[in-house]
Amino acid sequence: MLHYSHSSFRFIVIIGFLLLTNKWIANHPYLCKGLSI
Repeated sequence: MLHYSHSSFRFIVIIGFLLLTNKWIANHPYLCKGLSI
């Protein structure tokens, strides 16, 4: 079992979250205008 440092694990979680968010927004394009500032 590989040992990941806290920073590396957090980085992986952030990347995964961004990828899921991008896919979700891609499936709901009309939300981009609502989420954009």
